[in-house]
Amino acid sequence: MKSFDLRKLYVNFFKEKGHTHVASDHLVPHKDPTLLFTTAGMVPFKPLYMGAPTDYTRAVSIQKCLRAGGKGGDLELVGKTLRHHTFFEMLGNFSFGDYFKEEAICWAWDFFTSVLNLPVDKLWVSVYKDDEESAKIWINKVGFPKERICYLGDADNFWGPAGQSGACGPCSEIHIDLGEKRDPSVKEGDLENGGERYLELWNLVFPQFDQLENGDRQPLPCPGIDTGMGLERLTFVMQHLEKGIQNNYQTDLFEPLIEELSRLSGINYSHKVETDNFMHAIVDHVRALTFCLAEDLMPSNEGRGYVLRRILRRAYRFGEKINLREPFLHQLVPCVVDIMKGAYPDLIDVQKRVEDIILLEEQGFQKTLDQCGAFLEDIFKKNEDTRRLSGPVIFKLYDTYGFPIDMLSDIALEKDFSLDLDSFKSLMNDQKKRARQGWTGEKKADILKKMSEVFSDHGETIFLGYENLEAEAKVLAVIKDLSEKQTYIVTDETPFYAESGGQAGDKGFVTFNGNKYEVCDTKQIVEGISSHICSEEIDIPEGSIVTLEIDKKRRLKLMNNHTATHLLQSALKKELGEDIRQAGSLVEEHHLRFDFNYMGSIPIDVLRVIEKKVNNIIWSNIAVGTQKTSLSEAKKEGALSFFNEKYGDLVRVVSVADFSKELCGGTHVLSTGDIGFFKILSESSVAAGIRRITAVTGEDAMSKFYEYEKQVLDLKHLLKVEPSRIFETVGDLQKKLKDSESALKKMSLQKVLSDVRPLEDDVFSYKEMSVWAKVIDLQDKDALKSFHDAIRARKPEWVLLIFANVKGKAQIIVSVPENGVKLGWHAGRIVKALAKHAGGGGGGKPNVAQAGCKDVKYFPTLLKDFKTITLEAFSA
Repeated sequence: MKSFDLRKLYVNFFKEKGHTHVASDHLVPHKDPTLLFTTAGMVPFKPLYMGAPTDYTRAVSIQKCLRAGGKGGDLELVGKTLRHHTFFEMLGNFSFGDYFKEEAICWAWDFFTSVLNLPVDKLWVSVYKDDEESAKIWINKVGFPKERICYLGDADNFWGPAGQSGACGPCSEIHIDLGEKRDPSVKEGDLENGGERYLELWNLVFPQFDQLENGDRQPLPCPGIDTGMGLERLTFVMQHLEKGIQNNYQTDLFEPLIEELSRLSGINYSHKVETDNFMHAIVDHVRALTFCLAEDLMPSNEGRGYVLRRILRRAYRFGEKINLREPFLHQLVPCVVDIMKGAYPDLIDVQKRVEDIILLEEQGFQKTLDQCGAFLEDIFKKNEDTRRLSGPVIFKLYDTYGFPIDMLSDIALEKDFSLDLDSFKSLMNDQKKRARQGWTGEKKADILKKMSEVFSDHGETIFLGYENLEAEAKVLAVIKDLSEKQTYIVTDETPFYAESGGQAGDKGFVTFNGNKYEVCDTKQIVEGISSHICSEEIDIPEGSIVTLEIDKKRRLKLMNNHTATHLLQSALKKELGEDIRQAGSLVEEHHLRFDFNYMGSIPIDVLRVIEKKVNNIIWSNIAVGTQKTSLSEAKKEGALSFFNEKYGDLVRVVSVADFSKELCGGTHVLSTGDIGFFKILSESSVAAGIRRITAVTGEDAMSKFYEYEKQVLDLKHLLKVEPSRIFETVGDLQKKLKDSESALKKMSLQKVLSDVRPLEDDVFSYKEMSVWAKVIDLQDKDALKSFHDAIRARKPEWVLLIFANVKGKAQIIVSVPENGVKLGWHAGRIVKALAKHAGGGGGGKPNVAQAGCKDVKYFPTLLKDFKTITLEAFSA
């Protein structure tokens, strides 16, 4: 049975049981700051267990999940076991205050035995140690043998929460016995130590509690059912029973990838366990990368982007273990898309972009490895005495250079070095603590809970801000954040736009009993609840009526910039190609920022064309239309939507004639003419394959023009030429300056050379060579080279030792003629010995080498003790 068929069977089974099929949410949880990624099927439904309003009480889904960073991360296990994955699909059925344990258990058994026809005698069940209710259902309702039920503790049969807080409860798991031969060390029925013999297939979780940040558990207002079953494991079991395959990687979800990787590497799969494990990790990781990049996540050095970069680099270095020493991961992307496009057709449109980003990241990592080579050698040499690398050194290599610890361990073993991993782990833990302290979910958990309660009691905040800039509203909650000295005011309705879709939240005032309180920001801490954030502690009784007034001038500027962002995206697509996709945006009061996929910089003349397209639409004064329609209808009409936004069945479409059409909940101008003017300020790279345009509109654009005009007029008066001749005049001045600097350097060098007393006065004999040694002051490194060349031209048969003070920086050049090299002189070794003695470093070829050292004060000692210092250079 194919994986595609299993998806359909599962969904249809539960639809027949009255479940609503809910499409997979994104890999980044929508407005859930407690999680880096969606790690389980229940994550999108967390608010529903808290009693949030919903159109359904039963749901079935196939959720894309990623377990690679933070709590529950499986990254390091992938490749070491046959059952763990970073990216996977979780089949799940859910109940929100509807059915409970009996239905969940009975339906799971029915699906396994009646639909999939799994062998009953191979199935085992575990229940939570205190959950007699579930055990009785298995025995009395299902008729399951009592002797094949195991009672396990918190570690195995108590699930959740997903994140630091939220729904959790006891669970019952269904396992399959793959046979004693699979793992002879595991005894029959030992589910707790199942090894490779017992495979957990389906976890039936019974969310009954709400776990608080401090670990306390309270009864859930809406207990229910949350089940989870990995598609990869289920596919393996079905295909194992049908044709005897031995692991997940031999299923139709992975087999074509393994075959392609074997072709690229020239290594056959099932050749030996070690290479098979490397292949498992690589194909798993490239699936994770493909899905993450398809959702506009980007590799970076922090947060989710850092997790992606770790996944990519782990896969890349495993490639080196199977003869792949050039970028190769990007070549596996088409295979991922081909396998998954039936279930996820959106992958087809983003395939090329994903390939390009992965290739750039691979090339960047290879460059890092190349650069680290020399750096590593230097580190090992500096620690030759102890033959041990300290924790701070390891941490710097890992954190700053991205150098893999396991690769460092291999090199250390080869060189007979030890690593202070305890100190390194301590530094890593300190970093994680700092990250957690800055992670919103940790700091705002209590506020998050209170907001959830408001949502549960009152539903969403009604937004009035499309038509009204001022309104009266009823206060539903006043929540104080004492650590930040802030107050969150929640009302039943508001004209304030909460930060969303890249647009900054509104600012303004809340007035109560004649007192006016400044609102410094508006956010949705919990989706659907708008919070007016004030930078002071405020006491307003719940139920009070307040006046809400937004900063009108600021709002108008935000509207200008938001509509201009839509126009910019359309202009980019028309000029650079329809495959341009938004990768992020920021709409602020005084500027807008737009990130998008594009390989390479955009020429200035093309930017001007894009700018002109936007301004032509602005000056045409076209009405900006908004309408509400179904999501399917909006997409059918060509409205742009974005992976990192979550849409309901009813969406708002913002359009400008046939030039621009996007799904958007933000605020916009009534007509493009209101924007006035659009000016691009900069275009730059922010990540591999991602460009950023920063621009201004209206009053801010005119301010920029006035600024530029003033600069031109200042130059006009300074240079005493007309504006049309400024460029030419500056070019002439630059040429004159360059000529003058060149002449000055020449004069300075001639002076230094003329000040050198007869060369023979500074010569001594050593090792059958005449050695000329001199301390000099020079203006720059170019002069140092010229000085060396001038002396060498005069005395081609001498060894030259030049100690130069180059504007306070100590530089040494050692130069050896060919006959000196034949006698054992080596400029590179000599200069290295001198520099090391003076706290510096350097080296070079046998004929000529250069080094820097800490201070010119070492020069007299280096001259005086030259023979002693360089003795080892000759013995080598």
